[in-house]
Amino acid sequence: MAYNSKYTGAQVEALLDRAGEAPQTYDIGWLLNLLANGTPATLTEAQFNEVKAAAEAGKIFTYGGVVLRQECSSMPYAGGTIDLVDICSIPGAPSKEGSLTYMYTFYVSVSRQTSAYGDMTFEAAKSHYRLLDKSSLSEYAKASVVPTKTSQLTNDSGFITADDVAIPGKTVVKTYEDKIGYDTDYYDARANITLAADEFHIVGRCYGLTITLPEGADTDGQEYCCQFYIGTSAFTLALPSTVYIQNGEWPEFESNTCCQLVIVNNCAVVGMFKASE
Repeated sequence: MAYNSKYTGAQVEALLDRAGEAPQTYDIGWLLNLLANGTPATLTEAQFNEVKAAAEAGKIFTYGGVVLRQECSSMPYAGGTIDLVDICSIPGAPSKEGSLTYMYTFYVSVSRQTSAYGDMTFEAAKSHYRLLDKSSLSEYAKASVVPTKTSQLTNDSGFITADDVAIPGKTVVKTYEDKIGYDTDYYDARANITLAADEFHIVGRCYGLTITLPEGADTDGQEYCCQFYIGTSAFTLALPSTVYIQNGEWPEFESNTCCQLVIVNNCAVVGMFKASE
């Protein structure tokens, strides 16, 4: 659409205002004429003030019958301040590049830059964003893979994230391995283990277990887990003083049982399982 830039928007509105028909819209056609060659344009102070006043007055910015969105802002920078009026969402014509179709959306801004010495410069600029047309997105769609057998669901380690980072499963660490399992005999010894987020400890039957956590385990949100077998009811469990049993009570350990312990952010849960009859 061609615009006669002989008159500014303010001059046209003044004429209409005298006729009692002042519109509540502001057409930026004259501004786009200044930016027709695609390079920034220098504005006069009056031109900048006109656009800024229209935005602050809540005028509806339009171009070719399309309603636009505008925002006013002021921000400091090292040498002074910048006052901006941003005019967004001006649709452009679609563009074909190979098999893809792009839609262009233009973005116009007028600015007043005030230096620390009080000098002012006024500028208008136009840029654009390139968006894929929805019809082009189908080329990126991938076929869904639906599991058809149980074996496809058993891989619980070695997953890859979107950044191609492997997420391994926990490494099993065994202590007193020959005493792992249900029974009543046990080693006359106490096990000392340090839990890790990427490890799962299994401790065989002994008379006690002392657990240590790595630094930072109180707030990292990781699960610290272990499993231990109990051969004697005299078994004792020692946790760091900052760790609390979630239900507020320590379990009464029984012989010939298996326990699992999970600690997250200093909250511990203990489950006890008896041997099958």
